[in-house]
Amino acid sequence: METAGRYGLPALASEVFQQLEILGVQFQDYHFIPMIDAFVRNKQLKEAFEAVNLMRQSKIKPTLDALFAVREAIQRDPDFIDTAFGILEDMHKDGHEVDIIAVNTLIASTSWSEDLQRAIGIYKAIGSLGLKPNVETFECLLMVCRNTAHVELAERLFSEMREANLKPSAKCYDLLIITIMRQADYENAFFFLETMKEDGHKPAAAVYEHIVRKCVRENDNRYRLAVEEMKQMGYKISEQLKDYIATGGSRGESREEREAYAE
Repeated sequence: METAGRYGLPALASEVFQQLEILGVQFQDYHFIPMIDAFVRNKQLKEAFEAVNLMRQSKIKPTLDALFAVREAIQRDPDFIDTAFGILEDMHKDGHEVDIIAVNTLIASTSWSEDLQRAIGIYKAIGSLGLKPNVETFECLLMVCRNTAHVELAERLFSEMREANLKPSAKCYDLLIITIMRQADYENAFFFLETMKEDGHKPAAAVYEHIVRKCVRENDNRYRLAVEEMKQMGYKISEQLKDYIATGGSRGESREEREAYAE
């Protein structure tokens, strides 16, 4: 199966799959992913998307990793996303089921190119495919907002998620807070941090690190509270972060990190 996936040989993948079925093998996601990879590499996107439906039918919950080959193809050619979405539209028109994971994959793919316009266009068109966005959809959208530092849209999408009666995941909160911390006005980040904890989620270490670094840069003493919370959450304070705090932000940050934390 791995060979079939690597070299784009869907016929071989299907044959191996059939043999496994005859042997009564209980299928796992790692049986489907090489077959999906093979279809994508052979430019058979419809078959790749149908394989995702087969995963569901086999009671296997597909993840974004199942369609990673699609994301790689879009990374090589951003316009490929339009082709992929067109295939999903044709599948729906022909009465075939479209899996939300396929749509989420396309949205996630736009984060690499920071193509916010395409991400929102796909999000708005979800209903035309007979689907509704799920929490993962918003995780993917918030990922694009983080990469493009678009805080207003991030907060609006977060509200729309709640209006749809979807409970935000820890990842949704993490992405939203990090996006806010990259802005000049970052007060809302503390509100969402408290809301996140009230919802029973544990903020990621990266969230606290963003807060600490931002507060140190802004001479905001709340960095001390963030450091204490990091310790209470069981996170280790890195030597680099300690150095950053001790020097008021003049040391402990590489060029790449400075660009990542820049407003």
